[in-house]
Amino acid sequence: NKAVVVDLSPLFNYMRENWLGSAASFQRTLAARGAAAEQFPQTFDVNPAIMPKVVWQTQLDQPTAVLAGQKIDRWTKDHFKAYVATRDGTIHILDTSSLMNRNSWELGGALREIGTFQVGRNPVSMVFTRRAEGGLPLIPYLDSGEQRDPDPYNNQFYVACRGDRCIDAVVTFQGKGQVYRRIRDSRMGDPVALSTAVRGNILTVADFAGKKLISFRMGTLVDSRNNQVYPPGDPRFPYEFAGEPPLTGSPFLVNSANLN
Repeated sequence: NKAVVVDLSPLFNYMRENWLGSAASFQRTLAARGAAAEQFPQTFDVNPAIMPKVVWQTQLDQPTAVLAGQKIDRWTKDHFKAYVATRDGTIHILDTSSLMNRNSWELGGALREIGTFQVGRNPVSMVFTRRAEGGLPLIPYLDSGEQRDPDPYNNQFYVACRGDRCIDAVVTFQGKGQVYRRIRDSRMGDPVALSTAVRGNILTVADFAGKKLISFRMGTLVDSRNNQVYPPGDPRFPYEFAGEPPLTGSPFLVNSANLN
């Protein structure tokens, strides 16, 4: 019943300086390798300065899933954020800009909870959409009347709500959040994990009890090489069922990667 933010930068800095530094430091690292505690890589007991640090924590009732933003647009007016889901369907929004900011134009703020919003019951998995979508609630407009783009690796994501047997698509802006789409399908009985594809706007769901993967094609796909446009088959829905390969066991995680 606790959520914790851990700063890994002391360990990353140690590895960067010793393994990816100058040619001389790299040679020293090679010579210092070994199984002893004082050899490379050193243990935390020998070199406590490289130990990751707990920088924030809070008590939460039955936390179930976490997600951490990793990329924001140059012109965004939003913070770097992280999210903690709890079993009752509450998504807690954290401002993580103090850990993530690398540029002067990025909004700053203290590491803290800045808001909450509701999704379906028992949210057990969250994944970023990877692709921005227009016409979303909460996202502000420019003086020209155009809406700013969301940050699909920071404030636009899917949530698998196992208790309601649905996938909620959500968007956040600063300390507010809102469900803008709910995906339901009679073939999806026990969603426990999610993945979004790299090369196409495809959402894949691990159905634990159903022993299968279920995929949905999100929105309209454009094949620029062949000048073809593929909208969803039913205009009433902005997504389309894309298949359900059966598995011999019950999947509890799912991921995808593009390999060239």
